[in-house]
Amino acid sequence: MKTTSTRQDQGIPGVYGLLLLDVVSRWGYNDETLFAPFHLTSEQLADPNFRIPTPIANELVKHSLRLTGESTLGFHLGTQMRISIHGFIGYAIMTAHDITDNCVYPFYNFIFLLLVLKLLYSFNVISMLNHYVLRLF
Repeated sequence: MKTTSTRQDQGIPGVYGLLLLDVVSRWGYNDETLFAPFHLTSEQLADPNFRIPTPIANELVKHSLRLTGESTLGFHLGTQMRISIHGFIGYAIMTAHDITDNCVYPFYNFIFLLLVLKLLYSFNVISMLNHYVLRLF
């Protein structure tokens, strides 16, 4: 059974597993107790490129709930989490003057770009550009 993934488009960052460990350790559990059933280590999770596959992450949370018996574990995770844990998105939010600086405007720009590309594609402009660009090389 494969329990790890190195592809960037699958799972959640390993650092979230370490955050979960930090919270679960309040109930006296260590990394071996939490991660061993999933063949994970703290060292693996500390790697910035490491991803926990979503099904494993879900089971890890269920395991944490069973260990602690704490129904408000999600609340504890949320209060422990810092905005910087979200990487570049977190840093963008921290440096924004207000929420529209880094969240709303880029979203609108992205939607506008998608609409323009869809329009160009529907009028066959994209395939014509590909044809002419390929002829140049």
